[in-house]
Amino acid sequence: MGKNTSTSLGNHFEKFIKALEIGEQSGFVENFDPKQNLKELHREYL
Repeated sequence: MGKNTSTSLGNHFEKFIKALEIGEQSGFVENFDPKQNLKELHREYL
C-alpha cells in the first residue's frame, strides 16, 4: 500500500491500517453468539 496520505494524519493512520490488516488475517471466531456478546457488552459498559 502506498503512503500517499496527508501528513496531517501522521502515525495514527499507519497504526489504523496495520490494525485492519491484523484483523483481516486473524480469521473468524467460531461459535460466536452475537446476542450473548451484546448482553455482555451492555452489562460491562452500560
